[in-house]
Amino acid sequence: MLKKNAKSLELIDFKYEIIIRLYKSSFKLTKIYKILEYPRITISSIIKKYNKNKIITIVQCLGRLSLLNNHDKRSIIYIIKKNG
Repeated sequence: MLKKNAKSLELIDFKYEIIIRLYKSSFKLTKIYKILEYPRITISSIIKKYNKNKIITIVQCLGRLSLLNNHDKRSIIYIIKKNG
């Protein structure tokens, strides 16, 4: 049920939504932990993120971020073409 990421373990959207729904149904943290058998820290962090942002789905990692933005890339191409 857990999907392995390069840095950490992330829950799939379905399990994330189940945790939030159980929390909204006034289940205690320990009860959710016993039902789903996920680490308490994972469940509590998901609930904290939900209370802070009111977001139900997780953001999928899209890979490594680019070091250069579009303007920087165009500038490098311009300089290379100008000097080459």
